[in-house]
Amino acid sequence: MRAHISKILEQYLQMNGSPQHHSKRLMAIDVFRGLTITAMILVNNPGSWSYQYWPLAHAHWHGWTPTDLIFPFFLFIVGWSLYASKLASANGAIDSKGVLFGALKRTFILFSLGLFLAVFYININDANFSWFNDRLLSIRIMGVLQRIALVYFVVIFIVMYCRFWTQVFIAIALTIAYLIALYFVPYADAAGVLYQGELARGFTFIDYLDSKILTPTHMYLGNLQPFASDPEGIFSTLPAIVTCLSGVWVAMWMKRTHLTTLFCAKLCGLGILLVVGATYFSSLIPINKPMWTPTYVMLSSGFACMVLSVLVYLIEIKKHHKSFAPFIVFGINSIAFFMFAGVVGRLLLMIPVGDSHLKGWFYSNFLDAYLDNYLASFIYSLCFLLISYLAMLFLYRHKIIWKV
Repeated sequence: MRAHISKILEQYLQMNGSPQHHSKRLMAIDVFRGLTITAMILVNNPGSWSYQYWPLAHAHWHGWTPTDLIFPFFLFIVGWSLYASKLASANGAIDSKGVLFGALKRTFILFSLGLFLAVFYININDANFSWFNDRLLSIRIMGVLQRIALVYFVVIFIVMYCRFWTQVFIAIALTIAYLIALYFVPYADAAGVLYQGELARGFTFIDYLDSKILTPTHMYLGNLQPFASDPEGIFSTLPAIVTCLSGVWVAMWMKRTHLTTLFCAKLCGLGILLVVGATYFSSLIPINKPMWTPTYVMLSSGFACMVLSVLVYLIEIKKHHKSFAPFIVFGINSIAFFMFAGVVGRLLLMIPVGDSHLKGWFYSNFLDAYLDNYLASFIYSLCFLLISYLAMLFLYRHKIIWKV
């Protein structure tokens, strides 16, 4: 095991150089990304969606669980990375055309990969299933990768052409516009019934606008009434931009300071203030992931600051590299990991075994038959994670890094 970890670190240092706070790549960020995507794969691949331990399931609507922090952590890391790798060159010179062209290309690829996952499925147990009608013509337009793509492009454009305080002004303006629309803009359903300030799923202004733009056929919860709903819809992407900007601002801060214990304490303190503020204001504006409310932005960005401060302290200051080495394998190849998990997870549902599929056969015969329902579901997630790790380790060892 020690030899395995040492080899991971040796290869990482060969690819990226010795981790320093002025380098374009921080090991702490790769580990943070690796921890985040590990959590995402773990919660997205249970043995049964009916049996998930509380921390591994999303909050039903208002409120939050640890699982609800995963997606905003990704956007926070995207913001940090795009500033550190694209916009914080040593001499301050930026090839704006090159950066924007690269951003447009990356946006297109990420969005396309999201659409691919949306159509990559065949229901083998339904004789009436039509891939063309049920999947392609009813494709869900938005999703995790699609939102990341849109947020990434908007944020890199903002950071390219706006100074810090202008960025803050834009973030405040987006938040105010979001709140005004959510609470004060009237809207009507197909029957002409007027609504304003509704916060129940399927009744919000977010659902109304997304239904108009995307149409219910192409939304995650297309059958809801009076409006369809999508947790990664168009309008709730506005506050998600602010989440990504928070990562940019932390990267700016880190670029202008030394990574000391005092810095980590300040970053952690900022995170605590944001979490406390989000909790305090949640009685006025609920913490809600599908709506991506401003309090949710504060809460998730606060926890992101706290986690990053701990990782920077342990990895960059105290040099506990070996303890976190396995997460480098995931963090340095996160897009490949996400796509691998998405494709394999679907294939396990598409390969027929008897009257079921490969996932159902394995889960029911080797786990659920012998273990508690919740434990069996969790063990399946761990098995899936182990297979994913071995696949990503193979890519890592062969220096195959999928950069979008």
